[in-house]
Amino acid sequence: MDGFVERFREDFQNEEARYACVEDFLNCYVAAQIKNLREERGLSQEQLAAAIGTKQSGISRIENVNYSSWKVATLRKLARALGLRLRISFEEFGTLSSEIENFRKSLSLRSFAQDPVFNGEILPAPKKQKPRRKARLLPRVKTTSDGTKRIAGRRKTTRS
Repeated sequence: MDGFVERFREDFQNEEARYACVEDFLNCYVAAQIKNLREERGLSQEQLAAAIGTKQSGISRIENVNYSSWKVATLRKLARALGLRLRISFEEFGTLSSEIENFRKSLSLRSFAQDPVFNGEILPAPKKQKPRRKARLLPRVKTTSDGTKRIAGRRKTTRS
């Protein structure tokens, strides 16, 4: 991976080359992920198209690595049809090398029904919480020697 980083360090000094590279990777990544996820779920292009309300040719187009005109609404529909969530984020250029390195691993994702966090196989680790003081449900009432009642540091004017 060091040679990869060194090559990109040099190539990325040119802004046009930098953006061309990351846009090509994004196109390949999205197309390959959609196609792989569809096939893993045993869906044909026609079936996935029907699930999101488009034609088979639309699925064929977005599975093409040269396609780059996705709409967020379409990606949301695809995520839902595949039982996944959609995440879109802005990233630093330095993260590209690890994304490329993990490309194959990221192609295969479990649907919601197979997600061990939500089907009871794995419970998420509980967050560490600070110890909480017990809340007092009733105000503290004290009676002074002269019969005056005090509530939480305030002087109450009624006498008992």
